[in-house]
Amino acid sequence: VEDGMLFFGSVSSVEDHGYRVDLGIKGIQAFLTTGDAEKFIQLHHNGNPLCVGYPVWCVFKMKDSTALRAGEIRVVNVTIDPDLVKSAELPQTSNFNSLVPGMSVTGTIQNTTDSGLHVSVFSFQGMIHSSQLPKSSDHYKNGDTIRLKVLYINPQSKILQLSALPQIVEFNGTPLHLFGDLSIGNLLEGTVLYVARKKGVYFRLPNKTKGFATVKQLSDQENPDITKYKKGMVCKCRIFGFNFMEAVA
Repeated sequence: VEDGMLFFGSVSSVEDHGYRVDLGIKGIQAFLTTGDAEKFIQLHHNGNPLCVGYPVWCVFKMKDSTALRAGEIRVVNVTIDPDLVKSAELPQTSNFNSLVPGMSVTGTIQNTTDSGLHVSVFSFQGMIHSSQLPKSSDHYKNGDTIRLKVLYINPQSKILQLSALPQIVEFNGTPLHLFGDLSIGNLLEGTVLYVARKKGVYFRLPNKTKGFATVKQLSDQENPDITKYKKGMVCKCRIFGFNFMEAVA
């Protein structure tokens, strides 16, 4: 545990001068002062105090972790300031157990494939699936560095699953409003952005929202002809769901 590391937790109790936060780390308690919660509360909680059970992304505020590692202290201070949550990045580490979902890291591209990117993060291997890239993989080059968020970790293979999507990398712990006033059932026009062979078609919807239709959703026919969809073509679309992870309707 180091200063600036990002963890997910929930408020476990409300105290006179702040909140106790459960981080799920055995033997360690976190304390969030009223001052460190103030900006989040005013901007994103209508000025209302947090309540027990409220989920929060926390950044450790700890200039010297020696005492914590030695077991001399068991309480650490945290902040939920949106700006600090957004910029929090894991420092250099050789400890695989220091990596947890939600942490920001920098990766170096090792290999590009149609299905995504293989990257190295510190001394560990990571994978960015094509669905977690803001651009197709052929826009990236080996050796490039890229800012990423850890999605999940395979403890057996020790491979990190990562995202480079802006709404995930830049996430600052505040509620997301990705789709504006769009709702399920809306009938609207979408402009073809590009065609993913054998997968489906990506569209640009109103409010600059991205939409996706699988091959089977393109037509009532058993085997729709995906080749007829060209970039810039305008099509009628109906929304039947939202993918918040990929920010796609």
